[in-house]
Amino acid sequence: MSGVHRLTAWLEQCLGDPRDHRRALSVARSAACDRAEEFPDEAARELDGLGLSRWFAPAGSGGALRGMDELLGIVRALARRDLTVVVGCATTYPAAAGVWLAGRPEQVARLSGRVRAGAVVGLAVTEGEPGSDLPIGELTVRQLPGGGYRLDGEMRLVNNADRSAFLCVLARTVPVGGPGAFTLLCVDKERLVPGSWRTLPAQRTVGVRGADLSGIVFDGAELPDEARIGAWGEGLECVLKGRQLARTLCAGMSLGALDQALRLVLEFAHRHRLHGRRLIELPQAARALAEVYAELLLAETVGLVATRSAHTLPQEQSVASAAVKFLVPTMADRSLGALRQLLGGRALLTRDHADGQFQKIERDHRAVGLFGGSPVVGLVALIRQFPVLARRYREGHHDPAGVAAAARLDAPLPPLGAVPLSLQSRTGSSIVQSLPGAAERIRALAGAGEVRGEIADRADSLVRLCDGLHDELAAHRPAPRGIPDDAFGLARRYSLLYAAAASLQLWLHNRPGGDAPAAAPPWADDGWLEAALARLERELSGQPDPDDLDGPALDRLLPALEEQRVTCRLFSLFPCVLAESRPPSGGARSYGEPPG
Repeated sequence: MSGVHRLTAWLEQCLGDPRDHRRALSVARSAACDRAEEFPDEAARELDGLGLSRWFAPAGSGGALRGMDELLGIVRALARRDLTVVVGCATTYPAAAGVWLAGRPEQVARLSGRVRAGAVVGLAVTEGEPGSDLPIGELTVRQLPGGGYRLDGEMRLVNNADRSAFLCVLARTVPVGGPGAFTLLCVDKERLVPGSWRTLPAQRTVGVRGADLSGIVFDGAELPDEARIGAWGEGLECVLKGRQLARTLCAGMSLGALDQALRLVLEFAHRHRLHGRRLIELPQAARALAEVYAELLLAETVGLVATRSAHTLPQEQSVASAAVKFLVPTMADRSLGALRQLLGGRALLTRDHADGQFQKIERDHRAVGLFGGSPVVGLVALIRQFPVLARRYREGHHDPAGVAAAARLDAPLPPLGAVPLSLQSRTGSSIVQSLPGAAERIRALAGAGEVRGEIADRADSLVRLCDGLHDELAAHRPAPRGIPDDAFGLARRYSLLYAAAASLQLWLHNRPGGDAPAAAPPWADDGWLEAALARLERELSGQPDPDDLDGPALDRLLPALEEQRVTCRLFSLFPCVLAESRPPSGGARSYGEPPG
């Protein structure tokens, strides 16, 4: 088991069986909070009692977080129970990312100490994505003659605007101007003069109904000099770099939601009878479940490699985060739609079937696509990097050491920020650019009988598709106004190539029989890899598979899916025992120490 999955397993046992209504993070209590549109205060207290806030501050500042993949695992475990809890209780790290990345040592240490003690950090920003229209003067900051700063204006749609002890705010320094007209400040609300600020009423939402989503108004709020993060006028750059981290964490939200939904529908498929047979015995239903499982495993692969690459390939994270932000929530939405079809009308019920879990999962997951910017924003970020992506691929450039460290799950990670993140990659994507070499290694292993020839054939086909796509990227010319529709299609296909390369690299660097320890299904064989590559090949080619060549690969995944259901394990490439595996206990709980 990887270190990330050990941490997830520990947290699972701490949180307890979500089916046990006595637990703070039970399905029943989450449903009740959702119906009442109330913040899950009891769940927040439970997480505070576990000291989970230690993982919301970097290890170098006294926190416990050593890698973004650990935070991915935490988000995934919480999202498996309730996405509202994630939005309300597990977004402090990305909200404070500007401080972690650009703050002075004393600023990082001060905020880290408060976060470890349980302080919540929120983020209030304008829509400052490159290429978008920057709003004028929603929130302004000016320097005071005697030192310090004054904030005026309001910001709406701020997560944890009311609950947060700190708010990282992006404020205009001048009424008009481009990206250099913003400064980032970390506001300690306790130190503000009463009357110089107030929160706005909560916004009602379709999903994550209990989240603290409102706004804040500043009226002559004075801040000390140490409130400024980074240089004057460089706030937008700080925020955009922080969003690269937030976007990769979307994978954890989608993975948790999809695990919960797949488990719910899989249990239903074993009980429900149709035409005299259990639903799971019908080929079409079984195939649909296998397809969802394959996409979940693919999303896990992409999430693990992308979060680790923030440490090992930080100057290319603008590409990785954009690919993840588009691909994983989009795949999860598609999979949730397929599961809804199997569940039928029960998917719409708010009470009478499994506490209305499914309709809540679907509603809540809509917010994931907007977290850190919409999926279109991710595609635009890729489109703006087409020239360098095409050029570096043609040159055969990639960083083998960075790729290996991102893909090898037991490899140590350098501290985040040891090499700064970059708004635009100058080296393309080493993950994607490593695809031809990875295919050559797969072909060699196939020749040695260590992998099926079908997988090598799939890898070779993906390289051909990769070559063709990069030719199209090189030929793309920006439009004088706007972005042509075909550019979005190219960016979408590029994200699929990222997933293909990440899958190959993850298997090659952790493969059973290699240096990695033995593992349980589905990792114990290469069936999941074949299924993932087959689905990606079909999508990249844009052609239906008339011979249903991915059918056998999907069928081979079903036993692993069933084993993980029966043994109460996370739907994952790697073994991770869930809290449901233990009988309920009303007595004192002992969790042991988290993995170090």
